[in-house]
Amino acid sequence: SVSSWEQLNDAIFNAVKNYESSITVKMTMADINTDKIKQALTDGFGKSEYTYGIGIDTKIALSGSTVILTFGYPVSEAKEQEITSYVKATAAKIFNDNMTDFQKVRAAYEYIITNTNYSIAPEEDGGGHSIYSILKDGIGVCQAYALLFQRLMEEEGIESKYIVGTSTQL
Repeated sequence: SVSSWEQLNDAIFNAVKNYESSITVKMTMADINTDKIKQALTDGFGKSEYTYGIGIDTKIALSGSTVILTFGYPVSEAKEQEITSYVKATAAKIFNDNMTDFQKVRAAYEYIITNTNYSIAPEEDGGGHSIYSILKDGIGVCQAYALLFQRLMEEEGIESKYIVGTSTQL
């Protein structure tokens, strides 16, 4: 049971951080509606640049004051654990304690552009949108590049922001 939108944000973040497939939450707020729940999802995912950026599919089922949120992840939990190991190993390989933050940023950038080709990957590897595509296939699209960079910066304690953009073809 949650009595504030901030508590719902926290419940959402904790659920996706722990790779839960769904949560059922009884809400005691007076102003419950789907738009506010969608905002809570955005805010909950946004508690981490990574959970915000990986592209979690969500289904909302609202019945009175109870909401069931179902989450679909781009790769399995086991693959996500492989991503974490890969990020830690890569950070250990490309960074050292004598480097400035700028040098670490540059090293991460150079590692990614040297070791990744821009391409779509098999769907089971995240389709090119997940760090797993880079880890397994050496390929990814801009989302995977940005997520790997963000995770490497996080590993080093350097603040970074994952920014979503769109483009239109003319």
